Amino acid sequence: MRFDRMEDYIKILSKTSYYIIAKDGFAYQMRAFIYDANFKANKETTKATTWISFPDLLLTFFVKEVLFSLASVVGKPLQLDLATINKTHPSCARVKVQVDLPAEKPEFVQMQLEDENTLENRVVIVKIQYESLPAYCKKCKLQGHGEEECRVLHPELVQQHDDIPKVIQQADNMQFYKRVVKSKWKPTSRNFTKSAAELMSNKVQESEGTLKKFNSFEVLDQPLIR
Repeated sequence: MRFDRMEDYIKILSKTSYYIIAKDGFAYQMRAFIYDANFKANKETTKATTWISFPDLLLTFFVKEVLFSLASVVGKPLQLDLATINKTHPSCARVKVQVDLPAEKPEFVQMQLEDENTLENRVVIVKIQYESLPAYCKKCKLQGHGEEECRVLHPELVQQHDDIPKVIQQADNMQFYKRVVKSKWKPTSRNFTKSAAELMSNKVQESEGTLKKFNSFEVLDQPLIR
């Protein structure tokens, strides 16, 4: 897919997956990847998009050039938060960046400021907060789980997952069988006679005969009186 607007590119790239409904009625999962020189169809990508924030940053630095410069230490800056652009959330500035998951994630960034009067430089340390950073396993080289949850590095996790107590299984089976009601089919003993049906038919005919027929258009057939 090629995009003419950067906003559309960021929107498609920011979502983890899509589901496309085919003609057969089934939904198929689709993921969007960046097609560049490092793209390989048989390997999981290490790129992901996430929001980072700089808490307690002065409103003076709520400028795209400054925030993109600070966010570049984490990854590739993509866009600013709408509240950051409008300066309606002064407690922190948010930037969406494209990060490389195996790379180290810095927690602070240094910003060097120069005093206009004394021309002296001072260093300000800005804290970086990561929001919903996708998990990545360096052993499996896959997204979706971290190294703490990797079953290759921790085989005991597989054993814990497979060792389901048999008592729980038996209890579940008992609850299942309690819900199943088995009943034997028995033919009905009621006798439906023809005389009863004829009796009901006669009652319907009698009720129809007692109804008075009235045609509202009969008034039009009567001659006019002058």
